[in-house]
Amino acid sequence: MKRSLKITIISIVVIAITLCFATPIFGAPGDWNLDGTWVIEFTKVPSGDTFIHDMVVSGGTATGSSTGNTYDATVSVTGNSVTIVATYRLGSVAYPYTYTADGTISGSGTLSGTWFDDRGNSGTWISTSGAATLIEDTKAGILKGSGVLGKGIDTAPGLQKPFNPKSQAGENAGKK
Repeated sequence: MKRSLKITIISIVVIAITLCFATPIFGAPGDWNLDGTWVIEFTKVPSGDTFIHDMVVSGGTATGSSTGNTYDATVSVTGNSVTIVATYRLGSVAYPYTYTADGTISGSGTLSGTWFDDRGNSGTWISTSGAATLIEDTKAGILKGSGVLGKGIDTAPGLQKPFNPKSQAGENAGKK
């Protein structure tokens, strides 16, 4: 009886220590890359009027257009949240005009949220074309992003961790 209690206590301690140092299977969400061409549908509430915008994102900036209007925008991404602040250019039908669209990036890379403008209007918005790409910072994610494919990349425990930040392995992964 005494021996089995001792073994049980040691087992619990070993399991607890192992769990403290284990690599989590599900980490925090990564960052998203929104670069590319998007079509976004804005709906004004309560009227239900819709406005279709075409937008090209590159880095943290974008250019866009809607009927008779062109604009420049900043695009900020934090985790699964996105904010677009667009200012219409001189010569646009609606100039001067600024809107802010706050939203969420879904697991499939689509965008949706709410918007408001400098004239007191507001509503909802959703992307109808375009998709954000998840930027993975694990060894597996970097290897796949470099074009390295193979069985086991997604399941090998050692590849589910980030590279040592003091090394250049992440920059050189997948290169010959």
